This record gives sequence, structure tokens and C-alpha cells, in this order.
Amino acid sequence: MSLWVPQGNLFFDIVTTSWTCCQNGGGFAYTRTLVDAPEYSISILGMEGIEHMGRLSSDADAMIFYDGALYVGYENGNIGRVSFTAEGMEEEVLVEGAASDDIGGAVSGYAPQSSGSMQVTAIDVNGNESTTELNVLVVDTILPTILAQDTTLLLDGNGFASLTIEDLAGDSYDNCGIESLTADVLEFDCDTKGENSVTITAIDNLGNVDSLTVVVTVLDLVLPTAIAQDISVYLDEYGMASIESADVDNGSDHPCGGIASMELSQTDFDCSHVGPNTVTLTVFDGSGNSATDDAIVTVIDSIAPSAEAQNLTVELDIDGAGSITVAQVDNGSSDACGIADLSLSQTDFDCSHVGANTVTLMVTDANGNQSTATATITVEDNLAPTALAQDLTVQLDATGAGSISAADVDNGSSDACGIADLSLSQTDFDCSHVGANTVTLTVTDNNGNQSTATATITVEDNVAPMASAQDLTLQLDAAGPSSITAAQVD
Repeated sequence: MSLWVPQGNLFFDIVTTSWTCCQNGGGFAYTRTLVDAPEYSISILGMEGIEHMGRLSSDADAMIFYDGALYVGYENGNIGRVSFTAEGMEEEVLVEGAASDDIGGAVSGYAPQSSGSMQVTAIDVNGNESTTELNVLVVDTILPTILAQDTTLLLDGNGFASLTIEDLAGDSYDNCGIESLTADVLEFDCDTKGENSVTITAIDNLGNVDSLTVVVTVLDLVLPTAIAQDISVYLDEYGMASIESADVDNGSDHPCGGIASMELSQTDFDCSHVGPNTVTLTVFDGSGNSATDDAIVTVIDSIAPSAEAQNLTVELDIDGAGSITVAQVDNGSSDACGIADLSLSQTDFDCSHVGANTVTLMVTDANGNQSTATATITVEDNLAPTALAQDLTVQLDATGAGSISAADVDNGSSDACGIADLSLSQTDFDCSHVGANTVTLTVTDNNGNQSTATATITVEDNVAPMASAQDLTLQLDAAGPSSITAAQVD
């Protein structure tokens, strides 16, 4: 506060030592130092640290600056007093206000900016008095006190946060009361994450304004919502498959700008992963908060194996049988996930299959996928039949002729695929063949294979000749003897 008094006859020093404000009938106390001079100088050291000098006269006005209401007048209806005591000053300096004055009417509330008049009387140690009437104007120049400090605020699940002015600066005060206390920002959202300068403004009841800027740090500690979905993925022809986080994500979100990034615990799959696989989706928001959710990735191998077959020739054995194996027909069938089984539609062959036969190679991979390929199996019968011949004796007939058949000579020739034909190198005989004759039995099976066997055919002429004689007349010649021949008689 300060007291300013213009040039006058009475001077004294006044320094504020205590102050009571805003209560009816209050007062203030001063210390005074008497100056050995015809005049007194007056000074009051204000709360703002400025010393105000002045003089007291009977025809001058006074200004009092204070940090609250100045109760100088009535106390419970009586005139108030202000005491000035100091070394050499035994009497009081009286400050009196008339009830009819404006200042007196304001005593019971003595509002700032009130004005009025009062008399001030100073009495020194020698009993000398000096009285003056002052016109007084009370002014509040003390700024309100804002009590606030930096604070941290957490966003809620919707990405919002708010403060009340009471939360931020509720302990602020003013000696004459605060009319309004406001802040330029009290609501925060995702866009205000981090440090925010917030200015608090206080206006007291006398219109004094002060402001204070604090830092409100907005933190986003809300975890994002991770939502994963089960998916199926198909292996390619190389037995490989891959997925991305977006394939598994099913709407993960965060109120502050959504999801900043995502990652999966596994993205690559091969044949060893066929079937259900648990993967973890981790999502991150813009503040580094993370959340996880699991999903089932079902790996499917739907690629059929590559079936490769090759043609074969099978020769029947002596029993007319032949067989093949899968390995003989397979020509490098393959599958990225491996071959589980190879099978043939036919593996055994006999004489009925001689020639071209179509067989099917079926290839089954490790995951049950199948494919087929066909091959031509040529069955051959390259074994000659077994030719067995027996010797025979042929009797010429009366005409000198004899004959035999292959069946006569055959002695059980055989072939697994059957005999198609039996033939002999000679079947007819006559007198010229009487004796031993070698004949060849040729055996032809059903597939054209031949073999031979020889037999000795003994031709016999066991038919007696027919004798027929004729009578002859023999004429003896002159000598007397005569002869005939068999031919003449035959």
C-alpha cells in the first residue's frame, strides 16, 4: 500500500508493518519515527516494493493504495483509529472519519475505489498537535495469487481428457476475493498428446488480472483394441505360403488415430505347417501402446502332385505270367510336400494281355491330394513253345502209300499261351521211303512263337506181292534145248 500526502505542515515517516484486510472494523498498524524538523515527512513502503513519499497539509488530498479493503472508519458503529507509535512519539495519530462522509458510509464494507474524507491528528512528545482533513481514495492494486503447477493428464478410452479450473488452480486466492478463474484450455484429445501450454487467468473482485502458464502433459496410455480373425492360406506349387498382418487383422483400432503398425508372430508357412497354426497379431498405436490377439491360420495343401509315368514292355515267363512294379512305371512323379503313395491300376499280366495295355499310375501326396498318369504296358510272349515229337512206323498200304499227321508225331508239345498250330515237314510216304525217314514237327504257339522237334518215321512195306502167272508154249529150236524167264511167266 502507499499513502501519498502533498506538501503540508506536518511530516512523519510511516512504514507498513502489518495489514488486516477485508473484515469489518479492521485496522493497520504503523511505526513512526519523529523527525527533528518543523515538518514531518511521510513514507509508506507498498506491497509492490515501491516507497511512496509525501507530506501532510490541511488543504491536500491523499491517496491510499492497499491490498484489501481499508477499514479506517467505524468499528461496530464507532470511529476507527489508526495508531502511529514510534520512538519519541508517545501520543497517537488519530484518523477519524465523519459518519456523513462517503468514506464513513463505506466502513462496514469499505469497498475498494471508495472515497471520502477523514481527519488526521498527530501529537508529538511536547504535546504539539497538527490536524488535517484528507480526501481519501482506496485503491486495490494487488494482483490475485494463482496457485497451479504442471500436471499430467491421461486420455480416456475415447481419446478425451478434461480438467476443471478447480483441478488446475483451485487453491488460487486473492485478498479481496476472486471474481473469475479461467484457463484457455481445459479439454484435450488425441491431437494434444504431449506438452500443452495452458494459460490460467485470474480476475479479482477489483478487476486486477494476473495469469500463469503451466504445462499440461497429455499422455495416451490407453491400449489399442486388437481384433484378429481366423484365416485359411493355400500353399503354392512350391509348398510355400505367406500372409500379412492385414490379412489377419479384423478391425483393430485405437481412439487416437487408429493403429500405427501391426506385426505377426509368423508370416511364412510351408508343408510342415499344414493344418491349424496359432499366430499372434500385435498392434501398436501412435503412442507405442500395444495389444495382442490370437488367430488360427489354417494352412491347406490343395496342389495335386505331378504324376509322371513311362511306358514299359513286359515279357511273359514260361508260365505265361508277367508283372510290373510302381517304381518301374514311375518316371519322377513329385510333390512339394512329398509323395505318400504310388499305385498302379494293374501290375500282373498273362497271355490274355499280350499286346498294348493301358495302366494308370496314381500318385498321392503327403496331404492326400492325388493325380494320375497313364502308361502303355506292352506284354510280349517271346518264349517258344515246347515241341515234343515221337517216332512212328508207317506201313505202306497195298498201293505202296502211307501217311501220318502232326498229331501222330506230337508227343505233348505245349506252350503257356497255347498251341496255335502243329505241322510236319512230311506227312506222305511211298515205297521210296521204306526205311527210316526223319521228319520235323513244327509247333507254333498262339503268339507266333515256334519250335521244332524231329522224329524218325520208319516206312515199312509188309504187304505181300500178288503173283500172277500165265501159261506159255515153248517151241524147242533145232538143237533141242529151250528156256523161259520169270517175266515171260509173270
